[in-house]
Amino acid sequence: MNLNPFNTEPKPDGAKVFSSKAGIAANKVHIKWTADNPDTELTEDSARDMLAKKKSFLIGGITIDEVVAELKKENIIKPPAPVVKEKPVSVVKEVILHETQFRKLDGLKTIEDDDLKKRLEENRFFDAVEKDIFKNDAELEVIYQRSLTLGKENSSEEETDEYYNEFADIVKGGKDAIKEDLYGPKGLKARQQEFKAKMAAMEGPEAIRAEKSKKIATIIERSVTYGANMGWYGNSVTIEPTSQFDDVKRGVDEVLEIRKESSIAVSTSQFDDVKRGVDEVLETRKEVESSFLALGIDVTYRGLLSEQYKQKLFGILRGISKGHKTKIKYFKNHKGEKMKEFAVPKTILYFNINDVKDFATMIKHIDEPGIMESFKNTPQKFAIMNQMIIQCEKLAAFAEESKNDIFKKYKDIVSSIKELSLKNPDLKKILDARHEDDVSTHMDYLIAEFKILQKEEEKHPTYIETDLGTDIEDVA
Repeated sequence: MNLNPFNTEPKPDGAKVFSSKAGIAANKVHIKWTADNPDTELTEDSARDMLAKKKSFLIGGITIDEVVAELKKENIIKPPAPVVKEKPVSVVKEVILHETQFRKLDGLKTIEDDDLKKRLEENRFFDAVEKDIFKNDAELEVIYQRSLTLGKENSSEEETDEYYNEFADIVKGGKDAIKEDLYGPKGLKARQQEFKAKMAAMEGPEAIRAEKSKKIATIIERSVTYGANMGWYGNSVTIEPTSQFDDVKRGVDEVLEIRKESSIAVSTSQFDDVKRGVDEVLETRKEVESSFLALGIDVTYRGLLSEQYKQKLFGILRGISKGHKTKIKYFKNHKGEKMKEFAVPKTILYFNINDVKDFATMIKHIDEPGIMESFKNTPQKFAIMNQMIIQCEKLAAFAEESKNDIFKKYKDIVSSIKELSLKNPDLKKILDARHEDDVSTHMDYLIAEFKILQKEEEKHPTYIETDLGTDIEDVA
């Protein structure tokens, strides 16, 4: 392609005719920019960047400033629009606590309206989704459908009652207990119907965003599953989606299994996925094949500083402080063997808008050469492992302080990962790069805030429980 800015190419519409040296250089910049960026206006920064790279444009000793001045003079560079300062949105509300008008947290005298804050976060998130990631709803649907093909062996989309009935010989109460789990007043199906009714009651943008949220969450979870299964952390670590029971009722969306020799992550049943409130489980195999550790991972895509992350973490802290443990009930290990109900420590894995964009791009172009290798080496695998290690360490300390023996399992997860890294160069590289970052700092802050709220609740037992977070279903 000929990018010669002189008269050998036709001038773009509106091109100026200059006589001075600075004017000639300005003309070259204008023509080249228009040829390369026909739909984008030239800015001062872009002009300066081009001139810094194209020194040949600066003939006769003229400077970049002189050329920019000429571009401005001819109105080729538009002046920046004036910045309009918007008045901050008031998100303050008063809360009456007995004789106390404001709840005080280390000097804080106001409380943010959580509902309003959540709506503002969602507005910003979905604005970014619509502008930067998916061209339209059709493209989101295509990427969502493609994501369902990743790690589909135990896909919760295909789960039936027969899956649960296989556990009748190891579930206390047999088929009657399973039927209650699925069809009882508080069972899986009832929860699913509640969700469908809530969706049906929504109107307009709210309903559209709820549906998009579900699809985006699936895209993230399946992408993480796919990345782990293609070797992010070596051959001993993989992840699969869990059952809907674990997802909805116990908050466990996926199981990441780590084995001494070779490791495969196995999904729990839909019942586990729905019933126990964690998105993934990190399973660490020991010498005895039937013995393993499982780390529950609850995924959020609203970012580290989001209200959703805070409430999910508070839910975990609340469960730990009350001595609760979350259990997975309908689960098959990497060999397809049914497992008896077992307790898992829980963590949160957060992703932001850039992560969503990267995962969506990967899935969209999954059949193109080089995409797999690029995704296999994505920096996100470092960030994910870093999050898991930091949270296990922080939550182990909190659990030990709370006299909840789940702290032992948090510590076992960390030590098992470190042990695996001795024979796994990829995992060792990740652990060597591990560092105290924003996750560590923010967790320290939130744990401190939770402890303050916890003391207030002890003084006023009926006081706003949701501020402390609630686990989906705590199982002692």
